[in-house]
Amino acid sequence: MRIRCGIGDNTNLDKSHKQGLELQNKYLLVLKWSTNVNYAYTDAKIDSDDKGAWSLNGKTNPMTSKHNISASVIYSFNDNANMTLTQKYRSKAFAEEDYSNTFTQKQMAYNSTDFNFLINANEIRI
Repeated sequence: MRIRCGIGDNTNLDKSHKQGLELQNKYLLVLKWSTNVNYAYTDAKIDSDDKGAWSLNGKTNPMTSKHNISASVIYSFNDNANMTLTQKYRSKAFAEEDYSNTFTQKQMAYNSTDFNFLINANEIRI
C-alpha cells in the first residue's frame, strides 16, 4: 500500500525483521568521572512485500545504519546532577524511500557531538 501525504510517500511493508548485537561498557575512571561506550550492529530486512514491480523481499530497510557507535564521558557533581559529553557515529544507509536499494544517493555516514547537563530537581533536599 502506498499513501500520498503531500510531502512524500509512505510505504507499509507486509513483513520485516530487525536483528543485531549490542555491546555496552560503563567504567568508573575515578570518583565522579566515568565513561560509557556502546556499539550496535543492526541487520534490518524486508521479509515479504510483493507489490508487482515493488518486489522487495530480502532488501534492506532504508535509513537503518548497520553500525552505530557512541562514547561518553560523564562527570557527576553529586547524586542529583551530572554532565555528559557524547560522540556518536552512524554508518551509511540506504536513502529514505529507497526500498528497492537501487538509488545511487545514500544517506552518508555521520558523526554528532552532544553535551547534556542533567539535574534531578525532585531529589534535591535543602
